[in-house]
Amino acid sequence: MKLTHIVISGADNQTPPDWIIDLSMDHPWLEWGILLSETSINRARYPGQSWIANLIETRQVRSEELNTRIAFHLCGQTMRHFISKKFIEAFGPWFGELSINSLSNILFNEINRMQINFSMDRHDITLNQVSDSIEMFIEDTDSDNAMEIITQHNSANAEVWDHIRQATRGSAMKYHHLLNDCSGGQGISPDEPWPLPVAGMLTGYAGGISPDNVEEVLCDLEEMIPEGYTWIDMESGVRGDNGNLSLDKVEEVVGKVQRLGDARGWFSPKLYPTLIP
Repeated sequence: MKLTHIVISGADNQTPPDWIIDLSMDHPWLEWGILLSETSINRARYPGQSWIANLIETRQVRSEELNTRIAFHLCGQTMRHFISKKFIEAFGPWFGELSINSLSNILFNEINRMQINFSMDRHDITLNQVSDSIEMFIEDTDSDNAMEIITQHNSANAEVWDHIRQATRGSAMKYHHLLNDCSGGQGISPDEPWPLPVAGMLTGYAGGISPDNVEEVLCDLEEMIPEGYTWIDMESGVRGDNGNLSLDKVEEVVGKVQRLGDARGWFSPKLYPTLIP
């Protein structure tokens, strides 16, 4: 098994951007999932405009040799704007009233992946809306820095990936990643073994992962995917009592993953040459 990323979601106004950059410089497999929700902005786990600007500026200044990976996770009304192809409205609360070209320039140069958090059984959206918005967003971006799109994969969204594949005639496949999360972002561990990845697609795993079980989860995934690539995402398991991201819990996870990953060869020299002696 090779790890592409360990995603830490939920950094907010209380999370020092310099701390994020410091950890990423030492552990380039980290990816920071930044939750965007227009109706929750500036609350715990949902940063505001000035914090986003500070993070991007700090990243530009300090990440000269090693890129700090950032993913936007679109939630609530922000997700609905995106699905409706209202991209200016979706990102306006954090980037202002930009033209679509200016917005695209920021997103495609500063953001590595975009996760669209929807559930087909809870949100009033259609499969065609999902595929149309993704296709429109990534069209004409067939380049080295093209945006990668993540959708959650579970029983409610079981038809999403194949619909996108068929609707885009396969053009979105190399940009489309799946996150297996049976709880739909609720931070609940699955009752059954982790499902197999979808053939031909980069598939990650989330749900109830924390400092207490991250090593066990990764070893279980290694047994299931001995030769493949995968990633994990955690949010609720690395929160503090106040609901904000816990720096201590994140550092505990990072230390455990680095030690176990070094011992078991999970970090590919192709992906992370700086980690290989």
